[in-house]
Amino acid sequence: NDEPPKTRGRSGAQERVIKNPSVLSPEAAVYSNSRLAVCITDCGTGHTVAEGIDVTVRSNDILARPSGVFAVFSHNGNRLSVSKVLGGAGEHTAEFTEKQAIHTVTHKKISVTMKTSVDADSNCELRSFIVENKSKKEISGKLTVYFEPCLEKTEDFSAHRAYSKLFLVDKRDDKNGCTVF
Repeated sequence: NDEPPKTRGRSGAQERVIKNPSVLSPEAAVYSNSRLAVCITDCGTGHTVAEGIDVTVRSNDILARPSGVFAVFSHNGNRLSVSKVLGGAGEHTAEFTEKQAIHTVTHKKISVTMKTSVDADSNCELRSFIVENKSKKEISGKLTVYFEPCLEKTEDFSAHRAYSKLFLVDKRDDKNGCTVF
């Protein structure tokens, strides 16, 4: 199903495609509903805030300490990172539409795509990942998704990072084919 989920973005936002995004001068887009906002750059870094609480750790330097949700597909010694800021093989493209951000890396006949949006009705950031093999031979690989959760106000986390009292619980939702944190 290629249809994006029921989400909210910026109405009237200009859609744009960025080929080979620059980590030195990234472009950004914001997707939000009344309670949650995701700011995401074309090179794949980002930050999520829900009702004044940082969902992901915030970074002021995307080169030295990138922040956001990152996906890397590894196969046969190759490492394809959807986020250009992490490096690796491949050509990167970012697309900002009214409802979602789409990051793609393509290397030889393999492409990996990450779609990011915000649910219209709940405090929920939606991520989907697609690995596409356009070659005639079968491959196997591993998709690793990483993010650094925060769940505190920026000033509280910055003051006492080691004492953040953070515990996450995850649950596999087989009906919808996803993991919920």
